[in-house]
Amino acid sequence: MDRRRDDVTDGWGGKSPFGVPCIVITHRVGDQPEAASGFEFVDGIEAAVDRARQIAGDRRIGIGGGASIAQQAAELVDELQIHIAPVILGAGRPLFGELGTRVQLERTRVLESPFATHIKFRVLN
Repeated sequence: MDRRRDDVTDGWGGKSPFGVPCIVITHRVGDQPEAASGFEFVDGIEAAVDRARQIAGDRRIGIGGGASIAQQAAELVDELQIHIAPVILGAGRPLFGELGTRVQLERTRVLESPFATHIKFRVLN
């Protein structure tokens, strides 16, 4: 996950809410909370994915974050899930505006509710 999510949640009180170890992507590796049980801070998306794969073994890993993380991870993933809420915030970064490459996707699932639309894609390239 991205460092911003860790900061906004105040590190979930030092305990991973996902029941598995979390790799936090940050450029401030040495600036981690003392009570960061279940969290490991690494510099860069490639290092985070490598470390998550080491921990997960043959299990799947997930990457969570905003536009910056999505752009950095776009060529490293097999699947992509986008969650759209019915609110326009009026600010922020375009999700893939800075990608600089073409990634072909195949839609594999759409779930709709009054609160959000969840779209899952398989990455084809």
